[in-house]
Parts: sequence; C-alpha cells; structure tokens
Amino acid sequence: MIQRIQTLYLVLAAVACALLFHSFFAMGKLADEAPVVLQAASGTTFADGKFTIQDNLVITILGASGVLMAIITIFLYKKRKVQEQLVSAFILISLIINGLALYIMYNDLQTVQQNIDTAFEIGVGTFLPAFAFITGFLALRGIRKDDKIVKSMDRLR
Repeated sequence: MIQRIQTLYLVLAAVACALLFHSFFAMGKLADEAPVVLQAASGTTFADGKFTIQDNLVITILGASGVLMAIITIFLYKKRKVQEQLVSAFILISLIINGLALYIMYNDLQTVQQNIDTAFEIGVGTFLPAFAFITGFLALRGIRKDDKIVKSMDRLR
C-alpha cells in the first residue's frame, strides 16, 4: 500500500487540502486605514481583512470532503476502479474549490476597492487547490498504470 507512488501523491493531496484550513486565500494591507478598510469590506469575505476557507460554507465543506476523500482512497488499494472514481471526484472538488475561491475573491476585491484604494496580497491558500489537483492527477495516472500492470499479468497466466 505505502510503496505505491499513488499513495504518496494522495497523501500530498490530503495534506494540501488540510493546509487550506490553516492558510488564507488573500489578505488586505490593513496599515493606517484599518477601520476604513474593514468598514468598506463589511458584508464581504474580507470583513476581517483575510479571506480564508472558513469564510464560505461551501468551500469549507468541499475542503473537508476533499481531505476525507483523499484519505479514504488510500485504503481502497485493492479496489482500483473505485479508487479511480474517488480520485476523479477529488480532482473535480479541487477544481471547484479553486474556481469558487477565485471567483469570490475577485468579486469581493472589486467591492472593497470601489470604496477605498487599498492593496491586497495573494496567500498560499490560492495555490493549494491547484497543487491538490496536480497531485490528484498524478495519483490517478499511477492508479491507471497499476491497473494496467495487473491486467497484463492476468493475461499471462
């Protein structure tokens, strides 16, 4: 189980999704104008100055399900077809997280910047779903390669 490369990719994908809960997508530069920025950001995901995964319920649920799905998939190493389906669903979840977070972040940045001219910095959380997508894709490729090897061995018997 652990010696297979797709297991390592799935562990990396699960860690990337879990790190979403400890990082942020974007953060406002709240130096001198902190009360003005927070007042301009009220009603957006930047109300506290940071856009994290906990600011949106859908992204939070998708992130938690992504972590669980990657961990569960590791232990289904004898059922390669189910593993392929779960990894494909994980890849879709990571794409949805990335797209939804970028969409919300862009819209809320537009709202805040209409009211005040302030700078925002992109956080590590913006790139973690993309990393999870890449590692999920590599895991899917490893699972398919493993399935192909097993099927070729069955033909030789």
